[in-house]
Amino acid sequence: ECDVIVATPAATYIGGEFTYVGPSTGSFTALDAATGAPALPCARVNGAVNACVSDGAGGWYIGGYFTRVGTAVRNNIAHLLPGGALDPAWNPNADSAVWTLAVSGTTVYAGGDFTSIGGQSRNCIAALDAATGAATAWDPNADSTVWTLAVNGTTVCVGGSFATIGGQVRN
Repeated sequence: ECDVIVATPAATYIGGEFTYVGPSTGSFTALDAATGAPALPCARVNGAVNACVSDGAGGWYIGGYFTRVGTAVRNNIAHLLPGGALDPAWNPNADSAVWTLAVSGTTVYAGGDFTSIGGQSRNCIAALDAATGAATAWDPNADSTVWTLAVNGTTVCVGGSFATIGGQVRN
């Protein structure tokens, strides 16, 4: 099952609940745009990748339901550097699934089922520092799963199974 597809001029990036594409790749890989063959070696993800978003510098933020990227422990969210290697310094350590990601400037927004991410208690939605992975002060506190996010500057639009978010009733 392929859940995420992002195309660039150089490659197509896919993520989902598969264990290999051609050679055994794990659940996130880059494909050459012309041949469809794996384009570069990405660190192997040991579970499902539900979301990926470009970091704007050739790398990717990925979210899902996994516990390892390459040989390192990474719970449900990680940053892959240009070239596909795991960013060793970025580890927000979400305690449950990440279903959606968005980037605006120096902030990575994450939505999912988690109650802790970036070293802080955050219910289902969080803003993370793009350089460190630490949670920012922004805390809308959704009462249930956040499935999708869209960001335009400082405006964040959110969809999910929640009944309250940001202290307001929003079904």
